[in-house]
Amino acid sequence: FFFCVMAVQVEVKREITASGQTVWDYIKDFGGLDKWAGPISVCEIIGDIPNNNIGSMRKLTFTDGGSIQERLTELDNDKFILSYSIPGDDLPHITNYNATTKVISKDDSSCEFVWSATFDTTEEGKEQALQMINGLFNGVSDDMVKHFQ
Repeated sequence: FFFCVMAVQVEVKREITASGQTVWDYIKDFGGLDKWAGPISVCEIIGDIPNNNIGSMRKLTFTDGGSIQERLTELDNDKFILSYSIPGDDLPHITNYNATTKVISKDDSSCEFVWSATFDTTEEGKEQALQMINGLFNGVSDDMVKHFQ
């Protein structure tokens, strides 16, 4: 069997009524995703590289019992950027997954939260993969907007 692999991109943006620094302080801890992402019940740093250092690994356990591992690839406290990858094949129909969360300051009381990802998938798995990532990104982003209202 031959499966055609294609690159896919997802991006979710939300306006938030808080300063960029306030939102960044809320999300910047790589090992603290379970504090602000509702579907994540446990987030633990694993391996030898300490939290918030490039290369550090986190294991996410979802409320449904599933789990994945992610690697920190960028953390920029000046530009409010955190990027990570999923080095394994923990997600069905998804490989070469890379994602970025970014906070863009607008003024002292508002900012934009952007969560984007690129990954490879197959034609057969594309719809399921997009539904899963879009569902997660949109749900968590909506929760963040509510948190800062």
